[in-house]
Amino acid sequence: MEKKTILVAEDERIIRNLTDVTLKKAGYNVLLAEDGLQAIEIFKDNQENIDLLMLDVMMPNLNGWEAYQTINRINPDVPVIFCSGYSDDILKEEYLHEVPAEIVQKPYRLNVLLERIAQVIKKDSEI
Repeated sequence: MEKKTILVAEDERIIRNLTDVTLKKAGYNVLLAEDGLQAIEIFKDNQENIDLLMLDVMMPNLNGWEAYQTINRINPDVPVIFCSGYSDDILKEEYLHEVPAEIVQKPYRLNVLLERIAQVIKKDSEI
């Protein structure tokens, strides 16, 4: 089975590093970005290899929602999971009402994150 690649954009270094280690231990390739601008650049350079975006909603320079809008214009088929400390209701009302995206609440439990990632990748591969 081919390893899936996840682009993780998270501005908090500790969370970014913990997510990186967790996803690698679970068998994923991981590309890391510190903000939305870096996520877009990494996506442009690696788009044919990226199976999933995992974007923090609130980041400096360019937030996860803004980064997703740009990436979506490049490849509208790449699935996304947004991570946020804000409630699901606020995110769906303000940003995600038109986007088929998953939301993972921060701080997230690692087993919940891995389950959600597996569900999104499985759902995307069935399309």
